[in-house]
Amino acid sequence: MKTMKSANAENAAPSKKTIYCVPSVHWDREWYRPFSEFQFHLVELMDEVIGLLKEKKSIGLFHTDGYSALIEDYLEKRPEKLGDVRKFAQAGKLEIGPWYILSDMFMPSGES
Repeated sequence: MKTMKSANAENAAPSKKTIYCVPSVHWDREWYRPFSEFQFHLVELMDEVIGLLKEKKSIGLFHTDGYSALIEDYLEKRPEKLGDVRKFAQAGKLEIGPWYILSDMFMPSGES
């Protein structure tokens, strides 16, 4: 015998759920390779992101993992992209910060 609760649950329309996908990056400035190698790949990544944002592709926005140092690293190699970075950040398409770098979980001090 079915209870009233289970009978109602079977007849109820499935609820719609909204899923948001936010493209982002976790960027280590230096980890298992030298900084210059990571910076090389960062430039490739950010060139592609800015290209997609310019073409108004469906990425919507891009999140830089809560820190801004990677933007400095990118602009060091692509200073001509400053206008694009500024434009997309002001438009809410490129989320930068609020921190300069991420804290290091292996250095639990007030500084980190």
